[in-house]
Amino acid sequence: MIETRRTNLGSVVNEGARLAWLKMRERDWDQSKLRAEIKAQTGKEITSGALVKYLYCDRRPGVQWTIVFETVLGIAPAQWHQEPSVPFAPPAAEKAA
Repeated sequence: MIETRRTNLGSVVNEGARLAWLKMRERDWDQSKLRAEIKAQTGKEITSGALVKYLYCDRRPGVQWTIVFETVLGIAPAQWHQEPSVPFAPPAAEKAA
């Protein structure tokens, strides 16, 4: 069986995504757990496709979702529009290295 995971970031690398990965790791959450926590804490449902686009820096979340991420992960909305404070890669890239 060949396991495929995304190992690269998109064109809008940002501090919000970096912090999201960091906070997910601290809480031992994967993307499914984050989606479940978003629904449990806010009542909102985020598609896996939208979440992937935000986490992998293909897009920045809009105002509605930055507020959700602030509620669930403690990431300030402005951080999604800032350059990362340190370089980062998604967890799959670290495992592949």
